[in-house]
Amino acid sequence: MPSKFHPMTHIAEDAVLGWRETQKGAYWYLRFYCREGKHKGNHFKACGVPFEDGFSSQKRAEKIATKHYRDFLSNAKAGNKPSLKLTPEYLRKSYVADIQDRCAKNEALQTKGKRPVWEVVGGRGYWTPRKTKEAVRVLDAQIKEFIESELPSELSKVKQRELNRFRDWARDRYGWAPGTINKGIVQLRMIWRFGYERDWVAFVPEIKQQPADLVLRTRRKLQPEEYRELRDKARLRYESLLDKGISSGYHFDQRYQFYFWLLLMSNSGIRPPAGQEERLLLRWEDIKYVNKGKPTERRFLLRKSEKAHLNYEAVILPNAHLYLDELKRLQKDRGVKSAYIFAHTTTRPGFWEKGDPIQSFKKQWNNLLKDCGLDSPVGTPQSEKIVPYSLRAFFLTSRLENSDTLRIEDLAKATGTSAEMIEMLYYDYSTRKRYKPLTEGRQKRESLEPVYKDGRYVGRG
Repeated sequence: MPSKFHPMTHIAEDAVLGWRETQKGAYWYLRFYCREGKHKGNHFKACGVPFEDGFSSQKRAEKIATKHYRDFLSNAKAGNKPSLKLTPEYLRKSYVADIQDRCAKNEALQTKGKRPVWEVVGGRGYWTPRKTKEAVRVLDAQIKEFIESELPSELSKVKQRELNRFRDWARDRYGWAPGTINKGIVQLRMIWRFGYERDWVAFVPEIKQQPADLVLRTRRKLQPEEYRELRDKARLRYESLLDKGISSGYHFDQRYQFYFWLLLMSNSGIRPPAGQEERLLLRWEDIKYVNKGKPTERRFLLRKSEKAHLNYEAVILPNAHLYLDELKRLQKDRGVKSAYIFAHTTTRPGFWEKGDPIQSFKKQWNNLLKDCGLDSPVGTPQSEKIVPYSLRAFFLTSRLENSDTLRIEDLAKATGTSAEMIEMLYYDYSTRKRYKPLTEGRQKRESLEPVYKDGRYVGRG
């Protein structure tokens, strides 16, 4: 049985400083009363200061007791045992449990035909199984290792400078690329944001992100002949079914839509949606018209912010208008009413309903690369792979190569990037090719005859 507690003075309305006898003598203690929840009642914490008569001993104990009180109060507000010792690892585990719970609640809502409501606080969208799995993969591995090996054991002692070490730690320990390091930084911030909202920590860290190495981000360019082969093989994949008398059904419609997806990506320069964020999927309402129905009709594709970029309006090259019309006609022929440009035309119970968006064409893309002999073996660096993003790069380079007057600044705005990025990754400058715009607007003095005095040039007359 613990010895009797002797109250001396109140630290707060629900906290009292007193003393009690121990095997090592009398010591100051904090008594905290938790008012509600499963931990309702008295909780004690030793201050580590021997009890002595006099102001000095009590003053030292009050200082320590006040700190203990703040920790007790934070834990109680969060529904935890007041005397729980908060550690960075406990914070991490609590955050993982929270996002998994949010994901489960969203799945339960969707099972009932309702929209998800549990958002990614501090991020975008809702917690989905894919997004949760990706976050937990990093949180339960590298982030856990960093927390356990690099941070103080008490959560209250973690400072901004300790969290700033993550950049160098991730680079030295795993050799991560800047983008991967920044994903880890995001997860650390999310953990601390979670703790801040529960009064477990006093700040949300501002960890400086790793600057991108643009040179390493340069991908192998998709050559014109490679693009033509991809395009022709994609068409052949559904044409071969037509030759067999198959002009409908899941396999035909998937191949048919994939062909137009490839053409639309390479004729608009947008970032191909990967299906991870529902808001980035292409919708019919995103198509904007000028002079609709007239020979001078123009079409544009409104893109919502991708990554950290602003919204932008992409141009759809005139030859690609037909592709959109064919996709619309396919949906009409199949009796599909969908808000999405690329939509399932059949139902697969438990997976999708007719009219649901096609999340991505990843499988079709990989199969096409294999057919063309353009796939890459496992372990090939990203900079040497042909990926869906290569279609965007192909659009950017082809626009620059086929126009003497296109301004890089205009192309950047129409594709949601920066002029600096285009110049670094896509633009092969040639003074000879840019001769015309470089010399436009000059004074046409070459038509005037040169004037000489004593055999020396003195101007044009």
